[in-house]
Amino acid sequence: MVPNDFHVIEATFNAKPYALGTLEGQAAFVDDAVAALHAYNGSWGHLKKSPSQTNIHGHGEDSALYLDPLTGLGWAVDFIASAGASNAHIYWNPDVASYYTISNWINPKTAHQSTPQPPALKSREVFYSELKEINAFYAAPEGLQRPGGMILVDAHGNFYADVEALGAWGYDLMLGTTVNEAKDRIKQSEEWQIKHPLE
Repeated sequence: MVPNDFHVIEATFNAKPYALGTLEGQAAFVDDAVAALHAYNGSWGHLKKSPSQTNIHGHGEDSALYLDPLTGLGWAVDFIASAGASNAHIYWNPDVASYYTISNWINPKTAHQSTPQPPALKSREVFYSELKEINAFYAAPEGLQRPGGMILVDAHGNFYADVEALGAWGYDLMLGTTVNEAKDRIKQSEEWQIKHPLE
């Protein structure tokens, strides 16, 4: 059974002016209202929405989700009528049945935590330049002293590409590793330390 916590919605709405007829005002009110409901009763949260559904950064644009702590079933409650229209107003309209579970519930305390953004992809020219610099360090006297760079020699004396090293450094460079960081890591390797025992 969904508790009638409309008084929390009313108190939140009356605390400061919200322009429910605008997307910004509606979004601000929904965030504040669900946070207030959750503070009042921890079973309240945001209703998760898929990208194909109308939503405000991933959750309901005019609703909250009550999760029954005993059954794990959830009921949505709309608390904005005519959301986004000039006559938008607060009200309380719970679902008559449970259509949701905890998989649809979002904790408002963590709903808007920023997601780390992947580093911007480097241009082909920058990527090749950095990979060449690391390859040169493999060949350099102060590096791994391998003739040709990221090259290995088989039992018959044939040279072949060190695909593992090429792939690993290529991957790390695209994830944001700098050339200097790569050189420092190479200097921590057993191969480098064997070739530079006094350093």
